[in-house]
Amino acid sequence: MKTAFILCKRNLINAVRDPVSLIFCAGFPAVMLILMELIFGGSAANGAEMFRIENFAPAIAVFGFSFTMLYTALTIAGDKRTAFMSRLNVTPVKPFEYLLSFLLSSVPVTLCQTVLFYAVSFIFGLPFTVNTLVSAVCLIPSALFFTVCGIFVGSIVGSDNQAGPVCSLFITASGLLGGIWMPLSLIGGTFVDVCKCLPFYNGVLLAQNAAAGLSDGWLIKTAIVLAYTVVFGVIAAVVFNKKSRI
Repeated sequence: MKTAFILCKRNLINAVRDPVSLIFCAGFPAVMLILMELIFGGSAANGAEMFRIENFAPAIAVFGFSFTMLYTALTIAGDKRTAFMSRLNVTPVKPFEYLLSFLLSSVPVTLCQTVLFYAVSFIFGLPFTVNTLVSAVCLIPSALFFTVCGIFVGSIVGSDNQAGPVCSLFITASGLLGGIWMPLSLIGGTFVDVCKCLPFYNGVLLAQNAAAGLSDGWLIKTAIVLAYTVVFGVIAAVVFNKKSRI
């Protein structure tokens, strides 16, 4: 664990040295919320339930973690084409410790992202209640999932040029299959049944239900998201271990 924390510190230092990417990860969800509220805020006032800030904010907050995934994947993939990975090859650092360092370094980034996002949400009328705070806590499984997805992508691709396109698949999937932009209940049928088995929809619904004060099914939704997190994490560790010589 000590080695993982040392590498975590290195990751955070690199993030500070690249403020544009850091600001993008932390601030883009808030910017997205501002734009969507300016465009669709009037629809919510006219009775469009899907555009109410209580429903829209948790969904965008989950979607925002996908950009943390992109940053993580690009960083890991970028290390593969630098001398840093070669230096690690002659140290006793284990692949698990290297990958764990990215999970640890994502904590302050996602925390800042969430605090900034909810601060903007309050400005646009999101009620400051216990339910709102609980919904922020319910974002943790999704934050872990997307970070691990970033580790997964960074481990399987050969370069940072490949990481972007692969991450775009996850970003698109989270938007379409997570019900970010429209309630999937409006579609119905087999499509929704499939989405209920995926982490994107469960992560969004978990945060939305918490904001609405609903607790039904929270354990199952959390378990589904964390199960996918563990699966992607194990695959990433196995693949990285085989592809590297650390």
